[in-house]
Amino acid sequence: MFEELKNIYPNTESYTVKLPLSDGCFKSFDYLLDEGLSKASKLRKNEFLAGRYCAIKAAEKLEYYLEDLPRDLQTRAPQWPSQLVGSISHSKAYAISIVARSCDYYSLGLDIETFIVARKVSVIEKMVLTDSDYVLTQDLIQSHPLEEIYTIIFSAKESLYKLIYPLCKCYFDFKEANIKHIDVNRQSFAIEIISSKAQLKPYKSTYYGAYFIENDQVLTVLSLPK
Repeated sequence: MFEELKNIYPNTESYTVKLPLSDGCFKSFDYLLDEGLSKASKLRKNEFLAGRYCAIKAAEKLEYYLEDLPRDLQTRAPQWPSQLVGSISHSKAYAISIVARSCDYYSLGLDIETFIVARKVSVIEKMVLTDSDYVLTQDLIQSHPLEEIYTIIFSAKESLYKLIYPLCKCYFDFKEANIKHIDVNRQSFAIEIISSKAQLKPYKSTYYGAYFIENDQVLTVLSLPK
């Protein structure tokens, strides 16, 4: 699934696994669970381990063997070793990770989502879309399902956060970024940070990403190559 990633993002490796992990795989990697997950449901633990499993497998393709991938218990962000950059995500159906050497990329941002359902459209409009985003969607939904377009926008903003946060260590929410363009033919998008936060000033730029759709899954990816 999503085998095209390496063609678009050279010198990266990715790995995808279908959820839930098998019991055997779960038990083999449960040592990766941290104290913050001690009271989590089995489903949440499974999703977490699946993401870590994908990261380990992707790193192996780069001939880098991760023994552990701890996370910051406050931000929940993975703490990659200095030699690597990467991103992890999961939807209801899949977990996926993309990894590269830090000599090739400053950062990577990846997100996978299951298509939002109709009853969540109003939530996305209220919590995620800027006025500019909403205007952009009006043309797109003439030829594509609204749920698909909204999922792409939501996922693209998640990927942007995962791309930028490791560099600036500054939280920003969905409405501090605008989608500038979505090309449904090339399955690409442009997104910009519009936040006024001082920590984000060096990163107020336009970023260009790709998206992929398989069945009811949307994957978005952004990169900062060196």
